[in-house]
Amino acid sequence: MKHATPKDWSTTTLGDIAEIVMGTSPPGEDIAESEGGLPFIQGNAEFGVRHPKPALWCRSPLRTAVAGDLLVSVRAPVGEMNEADQTLCIGRGLAAVRVGNGAKAFVWHALGREIRQLQRVAQGSTFTAVNREDIEEIVLPLPPPAEQAKIAAVLGAVDEAVERSRAVLAQTKTLRQALLHTLLTRGLPGRHTKFKTVRPHGRIPESWTACRIRDLKPFVTSGSRGWAEFYADTGSIFLRIGNLTREHVNLDLAKIQRVQPPDTTEGRRTRTQAGDVLISVTADLGIIGLVPSEFGEAYVNQHIALVRFTDQRRNVNPAWVANYLAGVEGQTQFKRLNDRGTKAGLNLPNILNLHVLLPAKAEQDEAMRILAAEDARLAAAEVHLAQLERVKSALSAALLSGEIRVTKGGTNAT
Repeated sequence: MKHATPKDWSTTTLGDIAEIVMGTSPPGEDIAESEGGLPFIQGNAEFGVRHPKPALWCRSPLRTAVAGDLLVSVRAPVGEMNEADQTLCIGRGLAAVRVGNGAKAFVWHALGREIRQLQRVAQGSTFTAVNREDIEEIVLPLPPPAEQAKIAAVLGAVDEAVERSRAVLAQTKTLRQALLHTLLTRGLPGRHTKFKTVRPHGRIPESWTACRIRDLKPFVTSGSRGWAEFYADTGSIFLRIGNLTREHVNLDLAKIQRVQPPDTTEGRRTRTQAGDVLISVTADLGIIGLVPSEFGEAYVNQHIALVRFTDQRRNVNPAWVANYLAGVEGQTQFKRLNDRGTKAGLNLPNILNLHVLLPAKAEQDEAMRILAAEDARLAAAEVHLAQLERVKSALSAALLSGEIRVTKGGTNAT
């Protein structure tokens, strides 16, 4: 049930409390990549977490935003927001919302919640864009000034906690990538003192082997075509490129398709097993996945190749190979193949010819245990950030609707 607006609150339109400056594109000859004039942003592509990150400069700006202005994207995607932290030249994809200092912090939070009004207008537009009048007509709640300040202070504190959590997550990701690269190219820290030079890898530990996937005698196949007729609401998981991610080798199961395939040789050929390395072979080449243990019945579609090391499991840890192919060394190979014009995608010989470095199985296993511990820390950081973002969303909804009132003594539910 919708909460009734407090009696001492009113509503206002954004146009009544703010000046709206619509951006416009300056002449192309006035825009440059080198410093000179004002930093220039055309749209939300230059938006950061809170403040934009301009990459261009404009010598003769036509429309500007000043530090503290709220920036709103007025072309698809409509309604993205940032805050100017310096004077900027703004292009036609943006509007600057200029609010008096006393209400600026509150309007940032209130507009962030009510921006959906603008997005609804955009959905009815032929060109998915909005104009000045659309922005001016956004309706905002208007608590008494003292309560506005308190609401802004509470939500600002939560924002700061979210930003700290994002920074921790970003640092954890950076450290993981550095650790992964070291493990996959130099080995366990302090383990190796002797190295050799092997083309095309450069210096690697002396005890390591440089080989190709084919040297490991794998089973390699790709999925079948025409399985749309087997789509179902229940049944086995049908793995597609969308279930692979460049963030890591774990499968992304946020969106899955189920199938009920026929029990045929063709169907059994594309059924996955724990430890299978999955590789995207069309469109976005070289996204890597690893089928976990106890995953259940699943199949791959025609855009994914499956690599299985059945005969070499005593020498090969599939997680090592998956992470190697997902790392810098592996991705360099996929980029090279893509640059050669494999527009139709990778074929199975391409997969078999991929290079990989292999230490002893014991070192592979230890490296993957270290990486798993780092992945656990990364997952914990992601969970913490998601929790804070849920808190921010719920608290924002309650405070900006008056369901929870901020008083001198704290907060009270109404």
